Amino acid sequence: MAVMCGMASAMAARSASAMSGASGLKIAAFGLVNAVAVLVSARVCGGPRRAWLAPVRHDRAMTYATGASEVRVTGRRVVATIIDGLIFGLINGALVSAFGVEGTDSGFGLTSFNNTGTVWLSVIVLLYYTLFEGLTGLTIGKWVTGIRVIDAGSGGRPGLLSGFVRTLLRLIDGFLGYLVGFLIVINSDRRRRLGDMAAKTLVVRSR
Repeated sequence: MAVMCGMASAMAARSASAMSGASGLKIAAFGLVNAVAVLVSARVCGGPRRAWLAPVRHDRAMTYATGASEVRVTGRRVVATIIDGLIFGLINGALVSAFGVEGTDSGFGLTSFNNTGTVWLSVIVLLYYTLFEGLTGLTIGKWVTGIRVIDAGSGGRPGLLSGFVRTLLRLIDGFLGYLVGFLIVINSDRRRRLGDMAAKTLVVRSR
């Protein structure tokens, strides 16, 4: 564990210094490496969490009593993912038409990074889920279906770090068309997929 923590600290410092003078895809790549290193330091090594990464503890605009929250929303989660996939399909089509970039055949596949598109599509998906779920608890699909992501401890917004962790774990939860995530959710007492367990979040009914 000590070796892993040391490697995470070194990786964060090295990627941060490498970003100076870099451009384009290199900045995006170094930024992701730095984010992963910070994540490991905060989650595994007990390192400091930046304020803007932490869950919102006292959010009057959006706080739920997690003990009473309705978490049996698996069907709504499926529909929300399909809606988000349709949105990614539209974004994919717009990028292909406007810039001639390499696209993908399935917007739904983009929700779990299972695609053959460009790195920019993956970055857009990563930012979409991390920012929307981390800062508001919602994606467009979740807003339409009346569910949201909350911090399991406080009932507030998850924060960017938890949003980032949830998104990365879509690589596993989304395997075989989200069959892996679905089986884990229906066998979990609080209906959580791996991403929820790692990020310490819940998906609840909002209306």
